[in-house]
Amino acid sequence: MAKYEKLVEQIRNQIQNEIWKVGDKLPSLRKQTEVSGMSLMTVLHAYQVLESQGWVVSHARSGYFVAPKVQYLSAKSSDVTVQTTENIDINDFIFEVLQASRTPYIVDFGSVYPDPKLYPRHQVNKSLMAAARTMPT
Repeated sequence: MAKYEKLVEQIRNQIQNEIWKVGDKLPSLRKQTEVSGMSLMTVLHAYQVLESQGWVVSHARSGYFVAPKVQYLSAKSSDVTVQTTENIDINDFIFEVLQASRTPYIVDFGSVYPDPKLYPRHQVNKSLMAAARTMPT
């Protein structure tokens, strides 16, 4: 078991046993490195894993806090199998998705190319020309 996993398990158990209550501020990254003897990156990784699992939330420039008990994702949730009751033809599904993407009202968030109308093209061109004029050859 990796060091960060041990820290994740330790903090998760402390939250479950209500040593840390909802809304409590966890020790800062630096303080946790002093207490645990782990590196800053290891502690940061552990906190990020806890955040991704829903155990803690981070607030900018304030630190990490115990998340509300909406629904914690357990570490064993990956063991759960999903039972399907209907057969789905993947080819038909993919075709439907591709057809839907042609609709102008649907935005494809998977695309890496945003709409060119969103770019301030004229300002970018001006900036590039000004930079080209002032750059040394």
